[in-house]
Amino acid sequence: MNETPNAIERYGLGLDACKRTGSDKDSPSYQAFGQAPDNSAGFDLMLEFRWKDGSRRAIGYSYLVGIEFDNSSQIKIEFVGHSVKLRGRRLNDLFRRLMSHRVSFVCELDPVYAAELSGEETVVTGIEIQNT
Repeated sequence: MNETPNAIERYGLGLDACKRTGSDKDSPSYQAFGQAPDNSAGFDLMLEFRWKDGSRRAIGYSYLVGIEFDNSSQIKIEFVGHSVKLRGRRLNDLFRRLMSHRVSFVCELDPVYAAELSGEETVVTGIEIQNT
C-alpha cells in the first residue's frame, strides 16, 4: 500500500524533539506534549517549552502559581516572574496533566501543518512567554 506522508513527514516539520515515540506506525509524528513515565517519581522538576524554530526554554515547576484553561483553545500558566500562554486545540488532557506536574515538555507546531493532523489530536500552535 502506497501511503502519502503528511506535511510533517514530507518536509521534516516535526522537530525530532517533538516526534511521537513508540512503534505505532499509524500515529502521527507530532507530539504536542510529553509526560513523565508512570514508573518515574511521579512528576517533573521543570517544564520545557519547545518552539517550532528549535528554540527551547525550561521553567521550574516549583515556580508555578496557577493554571487557567478557557475550555477551548488557550491555557494560561502563571509562574513567579513569567506568564505562559499556550494556544491550540483539544488542550483538555494537557491542562489536566499540567495540574499534576506530569508534563515534561510542550511542543509548538505551525498552524499550517497542524491542519493536516486529525481533529482528535492535541495540537499546540502557539507558545508565548512574558516576564511579569
